Amino acid sequence: MKKIVKEENGLFSFRPAVIKNLINQLIAISRKKISPVLVVALLSVFMLSSCAVIRPGEVGVRQKLGRLSEEITTQGTVFFNPFTSKVVKTSIQTNNLELSLSLPSKEGLSITSQISILYRLDKDKVPSLIRNLGLSYQSIIANVFRSASADVCSKYFAKDMHTGQRSVIEKDIKNLMDTQLKERGFVIESADADFLTPDFAAPELHFASLGVLLALLKR
Repeated sequence: MKKIVKEENGLFSFRPAVIKNLINQLIAISRKKISPVLVVALLSVFMLSSCAVIRPGEVGVRQKLGRLSEEITTQGTVFFNPFTSKVVKTSIQTNNLELSLSLPSKEGLSITSQISILYRLDKDKVPSLIRNLGLSYQSIIANVFRSASADVCSKYFAKDMHTGQRSVIEKDIKNLMDTQLKERGFVIESADADFLTPDFAAPELHFASLGVLLALLKR
């Protein structure tokens, strides 16, 4: 049996050719005496192909003939013409992104770090985000995350990353990412950093500098 149903963006989509065939069968039903059960089944299939369910934590955007609408649906049922339209769905729930990075300090050390951010999509900017970036935007956030973390940490000494300054560094990373991504439709909720030991194998460091740094870290 040929597969007439495919799942797309979390909802069931029926191919136009199949729907046309169903309509032809409905016309034939009007001319013949066919079981009412079959009529109900065919009508149910047609109705299912014309609606999408937007669940809590999702938004849906109608796409007609390849053009995205600016109107979003946050929750409920959306009816559409399956011949010309579909509904694109995406999550607006908070997501966690965690990266293991080697970040530079102000004195030139490489600090092994575990940094994570909480982010979500701005629901009002979802149509623009899908239009400009598509739904595979995670790599873009990760690249901005790496760049912002390196830029901020390079302004602080290694000892600052293990003191009360850590919260300031986290706030600076969050604010810098928010500045770069807000207009694109992302909301950065928070940043958390766990700075581990410096990499003392960096060839550009002198032993005298290492001794000074170790003394500072022990304070």
